[in-house]
Amino acid sequence: MRISRLLLIIAAVALCVSCSDKKEKQEVIPLVKTQVVGDAASTLVHEFPGRVKASKDVGVSFKVAGTIQKILLKEGDSFRKGQVLAIMDPKDYQLQFNAAKAQYEQVKAQANRVINLYADSVVSADKYDQARYGLEQVTAKYEFAKNQLEDCKLVAPFDGFVHKRYFESGTNVAAGMPVMSIISGGAPEVEIEIPAKVLDMKNNFASFTAKFNYSEEPVALRLISISPKANSNQLYPIRLSIDSKDGKYPTPGMNTMVKVNFKSADFEQYSIPSTALFSEAGDDRTYVWLISADNVVIRKREVIVSALHTNGTADISLGLESGNVVITAGVHQLHEGQKVQVLKETSPTNVGSLL
Repeated sequence: MRISRLLLIIAAVALCVSCSDKKEKQEVIPLVKTQVVGDAASTLVHEFPGRVKASKDVGVSFKVAGTIQKILLKEGDSFRKGQVLAIMDPKDYQLQFNAAKAQYEQVKAQANRVINLYADSVVSADKYDQARYGLEQVTAKYEFAKNQLEDCKLVAPFDGFVHKRYFESGTNVAAGMPVMSIISGGAPEVEIEIPAKVLDMKNNFASFTAKFNYSEEPVALRLISISPKANSNQLYPIRLSIDSKDGKYPTPGMNTMVKVNFKSADFEQYSIPSTALFSEAGDDRTYVWLISADNVVIRKREVIVSALHTNGTADISLGLESGNVVITAGVHQLHEGQKVQVLKETSPTNVGSLL
């Protein structure tokens, strides 16, 4: 009898503890930080990493194969358009040219005699045609040999600088194999890469700016071209020229951040902390948590992010409205319909909540 009473008491105590634990679990309401979405901005700003490049950056090569006799410039040297950069050993091509020239002069003399005799009606039309076609054929061989001999000199296609030498004198190279890399002088360019969703808005581009270490103010950029073909990263390269009022330019190879600005009444963007964004496993879409009207229940909202900034903010072009209350901290620990408690902002005169 005593054992039965003891068992009943233990069961009652366990039931009370279980109910108490369940009640405590139900009453655990997470604290969250929030931000009220302000008015929409009519100017969109996208920021992309950019790289300064020479307007022309090419690898120059001989049109013929052979042994490099001499490279006339070293890395960093400047040159002018038409200047000889390197010379290939011309001996073999000189011999070919001499042979072709001798044959050309011989056939030309014979053909001229036949042509003159044909004019006097001394030879037949067949002899005339043979002489004329033979002269054309040997002339082509002569011009080809002459061009090959001239191609033993590597000539600069524009003004610029030697960026890198790939070979030294005495090296055998094939035709078309780059011997050195050269870059153009003058104003460099900036290249950025944009995704397809920004490319779709190219007709609304208003301006481009970049920040460089030689200028305290943003430097204006001008659009040169937009590639219609995506690269391996599915991004579209954009070339931008640099507007310089004082003649100062960044050097090729420098990195910068480029702001793409465009304005249209069709666009509305909202700025929120990037910590408010989250994605779910197996879902490539982006979401935020919104507080309901009673400030205690949350709901998920899909958004479209137009830009992420280095200052920790994100621009939202679709999914939010002015007045929405967005959760900005602890978003990965929440679920749909969960009750939350909004953390009150600390007063500037009560740091640490000591008062």
